[in-house]
Amino acid sequence: MGYEITLAKEYGFCWGVRKAIQKVENVLGQRKRVYCLGPLIHNPQINALLIHKGLKIIRSLEKVRKGSSLIIPSHGLPQEILKRAEEKEIDLVDATCPFVNRVREIISSLSQEGYHIMIIGEKEHKEVKGLVSFAQDGEVIEDIAELKRRSFPQKVGIVAQTTQRKERFMKVAKRIVERSKGEVRLFNTLCKAVQERQKEARRLAKKVEVVLVIGGRNSANTSRLQEICAPFAKTYHIESPTEINPLWLKKIRKIGIITGTSTPTYLVEQTVRRIEEIEKEG
Repeated sequence: MGYEITLAKEYGFCWGVRKAIQKVENVLGQRKRVYCLGPLIHNPQINALLIHKGLKIIRSLEKVRKGSSLIIPSHGLPQEILKRAEEKEIDLVDATCPFVNRVREIISSLSQEGYHIMIIGEKEHKEVKGLVSFAQDGEVIEDIAELKRRSFPQKVGIVAQTTQRKERFMKVAKRIVERSKGEVRLFNTLCKAVQERQKEARRLAKKVEVVLVIGGRNSANTSRLQEICAPFAKTYHIESPTEINPLWLKKIRKIGIITGTSTPTYLVEQTVRRIEEIEKEG
């Protein structure tokens, strides 16, 4: 009996990633000097394709000349970098995810009203570094343990890194509300597309023996999918079908495939073909 492959209901790019890629491709077709500060999205294959089409990935604005185009990547950029780019008269092209932009707007608005901003997320994630820069008075909460034995300002605004798990976000937010003695405003800024994939990951993992999660190693939302699937099935995070070890599929029949929101659909098709090859090889 051969392998039974089940694909997640939703896979491939989310609409925000698709929109960002289209925007960059349009700019590349019209202008010569187009830069992006860091990768556009957390997918190595797509970033490589855009580089081939002329996009220059840079680490700083130092060598970017006046009149050049700078892509703001899907996870956004810190406020100070945006200001520096404007001072250098660099043309900014905003490819930031709309959900990330919404969080930024909420943070800016709350800051103007005097709220202390608490972002529930990963301190070193690029999205979070960008978001916290828009808070006049803010911090990032990575773990609920950070809330022990501390006081809270009278006005607190809570938001989330868009790719956080809902359970974790609500657990930390609940503790902040319980410990705070002043006014607390809570905003659910989790990405809807990511939340749907996380729900689907749990459903899928419960139905199969092995789950292949396809996406960039540095993709936060892909890593979340691996975390969610792992308690229910053997789970492997791969960037490419070439990484599949035939031993993973020994003595099993049911295989599930799900992707992060920055993963192109052709990688799913290639993964299915690779599984079929392994099956033929015995």
